[in-house]
Order: sequence, then C-alpha cells, then structure tokens
Amino acid sequence: MNIDKLRLLADEETNDAKARRQRRKRNEVFRHKLVKQRALQSQHRYLMLSIGAAVITWTFAGIQVLR
Repeated sequence: MNIDKLRLLADEETNDAKARRQRRKRNEVFRHKLVKQRALQSQHRYLMLSIGAAVITWTFAGIQVLR
C-alpha cells in the first residue's frame, strides 16, 4: 500500500514537473512571438514616419517651386 502511494506521489511530481516545463516552453514561445511582433510594428512605424516625412518634404519643396 505504501509503495502505491509513493508511486502516485512520484507520478504527481513528475506530471507537475512536465506541466511546469510545458508552461515555461509555451511562455518562451509566446515571448519570442511577441518580440518579433513588436519588432515588425516598430519597423512599420519607422517606415510610415519616413514616408510621411518624405511627403511633407516633397510638398514643401513643391510649394517653394510654385512661389
């Protein structure tokens, strides 16, 4: 009887350890995905700001030429 209880406890500890490892792995994968997503958003933001600055510059230059 004690051996069965010890086996159950050992199995529970093993299952808990597996669950912790899986959670840690999922969290790590999610973190990497989030970092990639933020990097892409940053690149997109930089691109849009660059395009906006170019449009403003060209508009200002066009106004100066028309004067």
